[in-house]
Amino acid sequence: MTRSSKDLLLASKKFAIEHRGLSWWHLLSTLVIYGALFAVTCLDIPLAIRILTSVLSGLVLVRLFILYHDFEHGAILKGSRLAATILNCYGIYALNPRSIWNRSHDHHHKNNSKIYGASIGSYPIMTRETYEQASKWERFAYRASRNWLTIACGYLTIFIYGMCLRSLVVNPKRHWDSALSIVSHTGLIVGLWLLSGWQLVLLAVIIPFTIASATVSYTHLRAHET
Repeated sequence: MTRSSKDLLLASKKFAIEHRGLSWWHLLSTLVIYGALFAVTCLDIPLAIRILTSVLSGLVLVRLFILYHDFEHGAILKGSRLAATILNCYGIYALNPRSIWNRSHDHHHKNNSKIYGASIGSYPIMTRETYEQASKWERFAYRASRNWLTIACGYLTIFIYGMCLRSLVVNPKRHWDSALSIVSHTGLIVGLWLLSGWQLVLLAVIIPFTIASATVSYTHLRAHET
């Protein structure tokens, strides 16, 4: 039996109600798991275990990003100042501060899959005709933005540069939290380096953030193509 859009909407309505206690459980348990993995990665234990916890930390960062995304959309913990404080800190820690997130992601949802104006907080889209009429530089920039290497290096290309540095240069007053994010992230790297050297920086920061950033960047690209 084929159902109308209205029937499907009514049937799914009961699933659109938040169970607030469950939302808090997901957020707090994910934070505890990430903290535990980070702590184990910093311990002086066999390298194989630290590599495993490093990779798992990257995957848990993706889960935190999903929760951050849902909170910013008002889907979970809406109106909670405590949740806002926790997730604002996460946004700064994850090189995705709230000011640029709201600006870029709001633009993304208003302009998704449009041919024009879709390069702010999203991936640009060109028709074949537009691409053929574009200059060599425009073609290069378009292909580079979607290149697998750009996605794989999303930690540098999309988050450090695209989210933080670029927004700070364009409008430092509006995106002051981008500066805070860069300073905090740099401070974390320097602190870990001084504490235990480059290996700890690699395991506790570079690997997890590379995994998380590449995963988020790829899913973001796929979302723009559907």
